[in-house]
Amino acid sequence: MSDPSPALRVALKTRIVVIGAGQAGLSSAYHLKQLGLTPGRDFIVLDRAPAPGGARQYRWPSLTLSTVNRVHDLPGLSFAELAGGDDSVQAAVAVPRYFAAYEERFGLNVLRPASVSVVCDTARGCGSKAIAACFPPRG
Repeated sequence: MSDPSPALRVALKTRIVVIGAGQAGLSSAYHLKQLGLTPGRDFIVLDRAPAPGGARQYRWPSLTLSTVNRVHDLPGLSFAELAGGDDSVQAAVAVPRYFAAYEERFGLNVLRPASVSVVCDTARGCGSKAIAACFPPRG
């Protein structure tokens, strides 16, 4: 059965791409920005999930902040600053909220949902393919 709403395929050319907007991806994007690079121009961040939160947005409801291993701070913004100290909050709610606030505060402009299918080393040359990403149609 074919997908009634095929994804838009886009080839993006950029010097730096961060694939994934979980803790490692957001931290990487933060440090690139601290080096003076501009999101969207000098680097891009692509994430497969439809919303901020990394894998934690898919955790089961019984997993609260009191039952998870410590949520480590991302550079430049304390998790506790946003969590408000309520350990009964579901991790699947608190962590996505933290990641969304982080993306906004630092203007990281994460492109989502994006499914990366090809990444080429431009130093070796890869013709017209630098990064091929699929974006589902917006409806």
